[in-house]
Amino acid sequence: ALLVTVISMLREMAEGTMRKGGRNDNAGAVLLGCVMMCILSCIESIIEFVNRYAVVNMAIWGDDFKTSCGRVFKAFKRHGFSLVLVDTFQGYVLFLLSLGAILFGGMLTGVVM
Repeated sequence: ALLVTVISMLREMAEGTMRKGGRNDNAGAVLLGCVMMCILSCIESIIEFVNRYAVVNMAIWGDDFKTSCGRVFKAFKRHGFSLVLVDTFQGYVLFLLSLGAILFGGMLTGVVM
């Protein structure tokens, strides 16, 4: 959580630099702020991803945070981008399955009644 907070603070500083450069018509400051915001946002997303899975790993196996982070990194190295895809699309798949079950149940109820 501390690392995420530090990255968020640096991202806010970059955004402030970008806004201040925009008010002063300083294209270099705006460009630097924009690039820094992009880089820091990517780093923040990666840290939050690892943090979320490390906490789940801690809850399942009872390990400390450092060991759990190591397991998450090993899983990411082993499975690569498929781990991110599963994390991204699992909510959509579960939503569509729930919607399909509701529609099927409604149609079945309509046929029976």
